[in-house]
Amino acid sequence: MSAAEAGHRDAQFYLGACYSKGEGVPEDESEAAKWYKAAAEQGEPMAQFNLSVAYFCGYGVLLDRIEAHKWASLAATGGYPGAQKMLDKGGNVLSPDQIAEAQLRAANL
Repeated sequence: MSAAEAGHRDAQFYLGACYSKGEGVPEDESEAAKWYKAAAEQGEPMAQFNLSVAYFCGYGVLLDRIEAHKWASLAATGGYPGAQKMLDKGGNVLSPDQIAEAQLRAANL
């Protein structure tokens, strides 16, 4: 855990995955989202995608489809292959104004 706490994005991502699956630590969606967010803010595309899913479904965070779209957009920009599907899902449930808000949030990160 010390590498994740020291700010290493790969360690943060993997720690989030461990909490998500309960591997070596108790399963905890809130802790998973916390560590995914730490890695996502450093530009880790898989963490951005997993955080997008968390916000889209409300896993460990409050359900927020605009925030989900933001993180999926960043993951897609980073080349994560599944991110486009998440953007398509968001496009089906968000208004054009909400999509614009998500894009603004992504640009401000």
